[in-house]
This record gives sequence, structure tokens and C-alpha cells, in this order.
Amino acid sequence: MKDMRKIALYLFAVTLLVGCGGSDPLPDAELADSTAVAPTVRDSVVIMLVASDSTTPFALLESNHNVTAQTSAMGVFVSEIDSVANSDGAYWLYSVNGEMIPKASDRYEIGPGDTVRWMFKVANEQ
Repeated sequence: MKDMRKIALYLFAVTLLVGCGGSDPLPDAELADSTAVAPTVRDSVVIMLVASDSTTPFALLESNHNVTAQTSAMGVFVSEIDSVANSDGAYWLYSVNGEMIPKASDRYEIGPGDTVRWMFKVANEQ
């Protein structure tokens, strides 16, 4: 039951962030194959990855970082990346080429050169 509440809160946060839109704060010229960006007011941790072949954002993340995740009927829910774990009101979300994707990270196909940004976001941001 507790896991279902976490998943529901995660989906609410994704819907909220997708509805709010926004753009990536870093230009493409600053991207590397895998980089962590210093925390800012909005982002606690940002991990950027560039795909070298067709895959999913989850598979790309898992091949480059230590990941803990739960699987549900809706897909994979990332709960921890490199010892940074979800907490009350803060969750791992991802975007592809600067666009928030309203789909589980194991169910969205990306191609060579696509940039995936994993962000540890606070759900009640303004």
C-alpha cells in the first residue's frame, strides 16, 4: 500500500512538472556522456547521459550508475541513483532532449545522440 502511494505521488509530480513545462537550464554544448551538475535552488542533483545506440532512459541510466528501482504495472519507478534516494516530496524524474516525458523510463525508446537528464526534483517547487 505504501509503495502504491509513492507511485501515485510520483505520477502526480511527473504530471505537475510536465504540465508546467520548462526548458533545460544548460545548453547542449555543456553536455558530456555522464555528468553530475552542482545543486541549484530547483535541482538537488542532475545526471546527464547521451545515448550511443537505441535503448531506454532506464537502461542507459542503469548501465552508467548504481540504480535502485521498483517495477509496477505502470513501469519502472526509480527510487535511488548513486545513493541519492527519493524522500518525502523529492523524486527522480527524467527528460529527453529537454522535454519531460510522461511515460515510465523503461517504456520510452531513445536513439543515438538523444540526451537524457535525470533530475532529483522537489514536488512542491514553485
